[in-house]
Amino acid sequence: MDELRTCQRELRGALLPADHPDRLERALKDRNRRAFSNLLLVALHREQPIPARHLARGASLLPDARVLAAVAPRCTGDLAQPLLVAVRDGRLSPLSMLVALRLVARSRPREAAAWTRALARRTLPAETEDLLAAFADELGDADLNTVLEAEGLPYASPEARRDWKALDALASGPVLACLPEDPPPAALSGFTVRREGAKVGRNEPCPCGSGRKYKKCCVGSDAMPSLSADQLAAMEGPELVGLAEVPAELVPVWIDALVLRLELDRATELIEEHGAEPEVLDAALSQAAWAERDDLLPRLAAQAEELPLAARLRMASASERLDLLEEAARDEPSLELAYGALDGGAPGLAVH
Repeated sequence: MDELRTCQRELRGALLPADHPDRLERALKDRNRRAFSNLLLVALHREQPIPARHLARGASLLPDARVLAAVAPRCTGDLAQPLLVAVRDGRLSPLSMLVALRLVARSRPREAAAWTRALARRTLPAETEDLLAAFADELGDADLNTVLEAEGLPYASPEARRDWKALDALASGPVLACLPEDPPPAALSGFTVRREGAKVGRNEPCPCGSGRKYKKCCVGSDAMPSLSADQLAAMEGPELVGLAEVPAELVPVWIDALVLRLELDRATELIEEHGAEPEVLDAALSQAAWAERDDLLPRLAAQAEELPLAARLRMASASERLDLLEEAARDEPSLELAYGALDGGAPGLAVH
C-alpha cells in the first residue's frame, strides 16, 4: 500500500489493510504523504468511514486541492474545526486553503471570511484569485469585498464559477476520479538523494524519503548524487521529515528548511539533538507559538537563551500578558509588538 503511486489505475484494485486506522495514524506522525493519501483514498473508495479529525494534520499531505475537495466532504464528524486547524497550520497551498475555507463556510461563515481576507492579501496565482473572487460572491461578506477591492483582485468570472462546480462534483462522484488515471512521474523535488554514512538495511525505510523500503527503492543505485544544500533547501516538508539523516555539515540547513516549511515536530527533535542558530531557534519558537503548539514550546524554550515575545506571551498566563507587553514596549517597535501579540495568541492586544 505504501509503495503505490497515487493514481486511479493502481488504487482501484488495491486491498485495504485491516489495520488501516493504525496505519493512517503512523503516516500522519511520520508525515508520509504517499502512505496517508493512498490509505485515505482506498478506505473511502471501499466506503470505510474516516474521521474528519485526520484532516487537521493530513490535509497538507494530500497531493492537491482536487483531492482535498473530493475526500473532505466524505469524512465523518465535524469537518470545519479540523480544516480550520489545517488552514492555521500554514502548510496548505493557497488553492487547497481556499477549498478548505469554502467547506468551512458551510457551518462557520464568519471564520471562513476572516481567513479568506488574510488569504486575499497574499500574492496568489491567477487561478486562485479567480476562484477567491467567486467564493467572495457566495459569502457576501462586506469586509472581504473591501479587501478584494483594495488588493485589486478580479470580479468573479463565469469560468471561476464553473471551476467551483467541477470541484463540488468531485465530492459526489467516484472518489478516485480526483486522481490521474495513470501514475505521475516519480520524483523527489526533481532529484534523488542517498544517505551517506552507515549501511542501510534492505528492509529499513529508504533514506531518500520516498516512504518505501530500501530494497524496493534506491538499493543498488550507485550513480545517485549526494545530497547538496540547495537540494535540501528545495525539498517539500514531508520529504524533509522523511530523511533518515543528512551529512553533518548540512544539519543546520536541514533544520532551517524544516522550520521554514513549518515541520516543527521534526525540527524540534533535531534542535534538541544538534542545537540551532539563534535566528532559526527564534523562528521555530515564534511559529510554535502561532501554531498553538504548547507541547513543543517548552522543549524549544529549553534550548534558547532568550525567548521571542510571541513565545513568552503564549507561555504566560492571561494576567501576565499585559505586563509582558508593557515591558517589551520599552525596547520593541510597535509593529514588532503587534506581531508578537498576534503570534502569541493575543489578537485583541495586537489590534490595540
